Amino acid sequence: MAASGGRNRDPELKNFIAKIRQYIAHGDSDKLFSDDNFILDLLKVVYEDSVDQVIKTELVLSLEEYGYSALTPSSAEQVVSSLLDVFNQNVNREDTHNFCIQLLITLTSIVLLKKLLIKTIGENVIKRLFEVISKVNHVPSRRIRGCCCQCLNQIEQFYSGTLVKYKDDIEKFSRQEKTYVHQDYSTLLCTVLESCNSERETSPQSSTEKELLPTVSYIMENIALMTPVGLWSIVLPLVEVIKHNTSISPIIFKPFMLHHMATFDPVIFHIVLYLQKEFKGEILSTEEEHKLLHRLILGINYPSLSPAQRLLNIQWLKAYNQDSDENGNKKLPDFVCQNFQQEFYPSVFDSLELKFGKLSLLCRSKTEDQGDDFNNNLIKQTQEIQQLTETTGRHKPALALYKAFYLFYSQHPSQYLVQTIQGITHKLLGRYPALIPLVLDFLRCIRESNPDSSVYMDILSTLHQSVLSISYQDVFNQYLFYLQVFQTSAREKQLNQATTVKYLNGLLDYSLRNDICDWYFGNSILSICRNILTFQDTSTVFSELGELLYDIMVYCNDTDIKDKGRFYYALLTNAADKKIHSVLSDMVPSGKVTGQNFSSLLPGSMTDKDKAKIIPVEESLFVWEREEINPVFLMKDENMSIKSTSIEEYKNMLENMEISLQARYKLILKDESNYDTIHAVSVVLDNNHYYKPVSNNHLNMMKKSDIYHVTLTYQPIEPYPADFNARVMFAVENKTYSSELPDCQITFKDFLLPFPWDSFQILQDSQFLFWSNLWKHFTDSTDYPVKGVESHKISSCSLDKLLTLWKSYQIHGEKENEYPYLLLLPPSYHVLFNVKVKKENLVIAIATDHWKLLPHINNYLNSLSTLK
Repeated sequence: MAASGGRNRDPELKNFIAKIRQYIAHGDSDKLFSDDNFILDLLKVVYEDSVDQVIKTELVLSLEEYGYSALTPSSAEQVVSSLLDVFNQNVNREDTHNFCIQLLITLTSIVLLKKLLIKTIGENVIKRLFEVISKVNHVPSRRIRGCCCQCLNQIEQFYSGTLVKYKDDIEKFSRQEKTYVHQDYSTLLCTVLESCNSERETSPQSSTEKELLPTVSYIMENIALMTPVGLWSIVLPLVEVIKHNTSISPIIFKPFMLHHMATFDPVIFHIVLYLQKEFKGEILSTEEEHKLLHRLILGINYPSLSPAQRLLNIQWLKAYNQDSDENGNKKLPDFVCQNFQQEFYPSVFDSLELKFGKLSLLCRSKTEDQGDDFNNNLIKQTQEIQQLTETTGRHKPALALYKAFYLFYSQHPSQYLVQTIQGITHKLLGRYPALIPLVLDFLRCIRESNPDSSVYMDILSTLHQSVLSISYQDVFNQYLFYLQVFQTSAREKQLNQATTVKYLNGLLDYSLRNDICDWYFGNSILSICRNILTFQDTSTVFSELGELLYDIMVYCNDTDIKDKGRFYYALLTNAADKKIHSVLSDMVPSGKVTGQNFSSLLPGSMTDKDKAKIIPVEESLFVWEREEINPVFLMKDENMSIKSTSIEEYKNMLENMEISLQARYKLILKDESNYDTIHAVSVVLDNNHYYKPVSNNHLNMMKKSDIYHVTLTYQPIEPYPADFNARVMFAVENKTYSSELPDCQITFKDFLLPFPWDSFQILQDSQFLFWSNLWKHFTDSTDYPVKGVESHKISSCSLDKLLTLWKSYQIHGEKENEYPYLLLLPPSYHVLFNVKVKKENLVIAIATDHWKLLPHINNYLNSLSTLK
């Protein structure tokens, strides 16, 4: 490294710093610091006086955070020695205090983490730190002396007893120090005092206590000089000292506690409560303790305090008394229960967290002379949360409500409470199905805490019957929530599962008719079937469940769902309940059921057999011709309609429409074929990424020269022409053959569909207005983002020919010599034409909401000019 002046501008130094930052950012700091030469270069930079202090501080910090783990014991000693030298060079300079503090932190961390304290370098570090803190009341070095005290404090906490021999010196420094660093000296002194407890075996007890008592008294006399945060570092060690020295009375804390009993500072008030808990009955009298409790309760309802601090007061009051009633439930102190019960009523301005916190306190405040009136009053105090939950259906108030119900039931169960829970649960179920998982969690908690209670089954039965009474459409729209009720009830033998399976059959049929049986829905149904197979007697639902599983494995489109349905169907029809339970029970995830169990589960062998080989036929054996292709318009919700020519209403209804192309083909087994009859005939098309997969078409058998009609349904994702590779799979004499077919072509002309005016209920008088609105919507350049694109084309096609070809697309316009046309392209795109006659040619204005169609439209219009 160069040592010339102006080090900050040295390119080599900049590269050095950039290298460190890059390695740290990429997580490769270990590789960097494992090189001894690199650490040596780093220390050289730290030694340089010309390098900016900020850069040197960053280097030392990176050494502390990332470099210490790569240091060996010997290299660690060298690094600590070097850092100590750098500290000695800079400690007396006022502009290097931040750098010196980082040096102290780094070298102390390395000494502790590398266990160098027992070596000479460790002793040198302690000696140097003591030299610094011995300069009491030296104002310029206040920050450095405070840091040295904290470093010594860490050393004493890591290696207890190391600084016990310096106790008298530390106490002397603490008594002499008059600046704010006095707190650091006192903290160090308290840590050393705590370590003195372990030294009592080496000296007489009376001597040790006589030495500690004046020191403890001195600290408590000056405790008012400490900051709230620093008080914990003082109080915690002193509590341990007093616990281990019986001659030092905890009454020494009483002035501090009485002085701060009225504070609302959470840190100091927490210390007061902590001291009361550690020395209950030894410091405060009964009257003083009641005042402390009163102050704690005032903090719960004090509106000027933040909600977080008020919640903290609630938790402190809950933990104040560890006594329990005869049922094992935690209780509040009797003084609180008898005098402040009304303070725990929720206020209308309290947050949900505060409301629940107060209700939990109210639940614990029941006295022996209070009966059912108290239980009924508990429920009345939840009315605000009930109303908020019923009005909004939000998860947060519902969670607070059911947490309160669980707390009430676990401590004060009553029939009125059960009826209230059933009533509000029934209301919420129909309006807010998203809350069903929360209700089920509540029921599980009730069962776990009280297995003998009938509440779980009563409420679950009510939920089960409620879902059965809801329409298929409503349940399907929220099936992720509603089906969780069936999943839970399927585990209970007391509930009739025949009605459940019958309902699921209807729900599955509804989903298949609307072609919306996806993986999530199928998996939810199968989860219910699994629970029924695992926990129920399948003889009571054999037919219904078999029908359900058969429909799943045959009609669902998802392969995973079909496979699971087939597996469950095989279990139901081939295995006894006992075997089904053993396979589908909770033993499966834990690995207790192995592959051998499955192989022996069903009758016969489940070993893999040789799969049938498909034999390709070189020459096609079939005649394959397309006869016609027609559009199919399907409304998912038949009740939707357009009440005006509004584009927004139309787009909403268009989203509800599914448009597909249904093509009919003629399939003939040629006369020159060697087979008179073939079986298990399947017409298979390869997938195209612009189309949804085309379902295979199946025939049981075909005879030579007979004509068979095959219908294939194409569902475009984008309206682009495509060629589908097609083939026929068939079986003859236990062999499977494959014969290629001519490609199935979908041309751009096939996409040009007449607009279905009747489906959208648009009358003829409104068609031109609708066309005009649509044209404006696609071509308005002021809209952003742009909804469409406009183009023009000059065609030599005659007007008479065009009027004949486009008759089904034409709209009756309002101007002469202008001919508007509207075409719909699946799945949901449009092409609008406006034809004008200019001399011998036609000027065709084009508007579309899919600009990528323009090349196809241009080719199509060019083809019209060539027609005769």
